[in-house]
Amino acid sequence: AIRLKFFPESPLETGRVTITWDSNTRVLSVQDNGTGMTQEIINNFLLKVGSSRYQDPEFIKKNPGFSSISRFGIGVLSTFMIADSVEIVSCHPDEEQARRLMLRSVHGKYLIRLLDKGTGDPKVIGSHGSIFRLHVRPSVEVSDVMQNALHWIVVPDCKVTVQIDNDTPQRVGYAAPADALRGFIKSSGLDYYEEDVAD
Repeated sequence: AIRLKFFPESPLETGRVTITWDSNTRVLSVQDNGTGMTQEIINNFLLKVGSSRYQDPEFIKKNPGFSSISRFGIGVLSTFMIADSVEIVSCHPDEEQARRLMLRSVHGKYLIRLLDKGTGDPKVIGSHGSIFRLHVRPSVEVSDVMQNALHWIVVPDCKVTVQIDNDTPQRVGYAAPADALRGFIKSSGLDYYEEDVAD
């Protein structure tokens, strides 16, 4: 969603993803300033298992050359592996109101509420973007969220921060593959020559 919002420019300067984990409430949140979702996008893609907006022929026609990481249309479905319910708040610039969805099962049943963009979560999001909140089941063992983020988010092409409980948010990921390589070598305690990394 961020790459699409800022495509074809690099989203590195403007794209933002914020990941927060609250160990007391067991809520894992991911907020972005991507495109946000209209009701049409929610109905036709988000809530249809196996339907990816980015693979839709009409989308491809309107956005030639755009390549997404989404392929199979099972992102929301996968959240129920660890969560009993998923809350989504999304703002799209083409719609007057924001939307809050509460998903409580994998069977497509959901509650939707229209929200004023000037208050609460929509105000935090701004004119475009989304917040996904997973209410993680008590039976799910949550491993180190920060370490998982550091492991999986390597070169995100946007600003990604992770906040655990009330700790200071930390930025994760590198601006370029060469920076990631330097970081890996440094954390491994190995010596290297700069020209080797630059090559």
